[in-house]
Amino acid sequence: MQTTPRIGTLVAALSLALGSNAGHAGNLPVTSCLDDFGAGTLRLVMFGAANGDIVDLSQLSCADSKITLAHGAISSSAPNLSVIGPGQQALTIDGAGLSRVLVNTALQGTFSISGLTIANGHFHHSGGTALGGCIYGRYRVALDHVTVDSCTIDGAVDADVVAGAGVAALGGPLSLTASTISNCSAAQGTTIAGVGAFGYFGMSVVDSTITGNTGTASAHAIGGCLATFHNASQLQVTRSTVTGCTLITNGGAGNYAKGGGIGAAGGLTVTSSVISGNTVTSSEAHGGGMFAAGNATFDGASIHDNQSNELPGGSAFGGGIDVGGIGQINYSTIDHNHSRLGGGVNASASSLTIVNSTISSNTALLVCGGLYAKSTLSLMNSTVAFNVGASAGGGICPGTGAMSSQSSIVAKNTKNGGAATDIDIGVNAIVVSGSYNLIPVRVGVTLPGDTLHDDPLLLPLANNGGSTRTHALDPTSPAIDKGANPTNLISDQRHAGFLRAFGAHADIGAFESQPFDRIFAGDFEP
Repeated sequence: MQTTPRIGTLVAALSLALGSNAGHAGNLPVTSCLDDFGAGTLRLVMFGAANGDIVDLSQLSCADSKITLAHGAISSSAPNLSVIGPGQQALTIDGAGLSRVLVNTALQGTFSISGLTIANGHFHHSGGTALGGCIYGRYRVALDHVTVDSCTIDGAVDADVVAGAGVAALGGPLSLTASTISNCSAAQGTTIAGVGAFGYFGMSVVDSTITGNTGTASAHAIGGCLATFHNASQLQVTRSTVTGCTLITNGGAGNYAKGGGIGAAGGLTVTSSVISGNTVTSSEAHGGGMFAAGNATFDGASIHDNQSNELPGGSAFGGGIDVGGIGQINYSTIDHNHSRLGGGVNASASSLTIVNSTISSNTALLVCGGLYAKSTLSLMNSTVAFNVGASAGGGICPGTGAMSSQSSIVAKNTKNGGAATDIDIGVNAIVVSGSYNLIPVRVGVTLPGDTLHDDPLLLPLANNGGSTRTHALDPTSPAIDKGANPTNLISDQRHAGFLRAFGAHADIGAFESQPFDRIFAGDFEP
């Protein structure tokens, strides 16, 4: 077994390394695959790096394509440090389950890592705050074409916050581009946050996959895959997949878990992304797929098969989404999610606007299978169908605010036993404003005078074009040419190539029936 060298030997080795780099700034090649404090090793090159240097592993070829750490995390205090590798498949830096892997303690600049796999890091802290199981940056961190896998972090039972088993950025935002963070775990903290990735002051995730991360906390948890922590922070997810992450807390009064996939302490924007198969379980569970304390916008998102589960005697909200601020859902599909209240969506504080979107096949253990909107709800050119609320409100439960609906379908929603219940106010009757809707069944609600009450003849949820699934209309549907396009939308939910209004008038709902030819590459002959 390799042993740690004596202090004198280590100091001499470090002095030699620093001397060889004296006065040098720029590209610093790593030429050794060992972790023995020798010249050219990643450990010594990083230790001697200065502001703006590039630690270059791009030409390094190692047996088993791996550098295995034997002497703890490799650390640098240099600002604006970059570590570049030969590619995610070509080289792995492995913590062997003994320590973090890469650490940067600079209080300014960006710690950038690209073209590497970082794996099997572990960080344990006996109390206070534990951050970064594989990668930790004291300020900004940016990963580009990086895989982070099988990293763990834990604290003592009295640890304050345990966050970022995969990667954590404390003093600045975190950026993930074309990267994967998978199979990481966090445990033994009063609060668990951002098991896969944690950015205290914000985060940007582009063209990335975050999957299979799990956190277990004694009291509080936020973000099984991704989390921010500052209430003014912004979390942006673009063209990415967030899937299969889990948050669990112990039972008890005041305990909560928020955001099985994504937990945003501030604002959240999700664009052209898939959020699926995430779970949150606690005495008070919020947002199986996503939770945002602030304003949230979803555009072109597919949010499906997420769960918000309560422990015995507890409560659970928003199987797909739980939004605390202003919510905006555009061109998105929210389907097959589950919770106690608000199976698809729970908008607990401010206004919710839904445009050109589909909310389908969600379930609620108690009420509001499709969505619950506590305050103002605006529905435009959308479809809410086939949702189930166990006792009431299969489709929509409006709250105490106003509700408007324009050219939308709210139909085929039920409660247990199969009784239809599309809109159910529960206690206080409301008047819904708007026009050109198709809503067969309502309880305690006065609908616009021109509302249709027929079966819309919706076809099963399917890929009918575009990036999200929709309910196509049967050719004999009464919704065809009976709607409107009051905001002059260019396309239906499926975006480009699918007109919002085709024929005499727009169709009611998120889907517009239209004849079109699909010419596939290789199948067309002139």
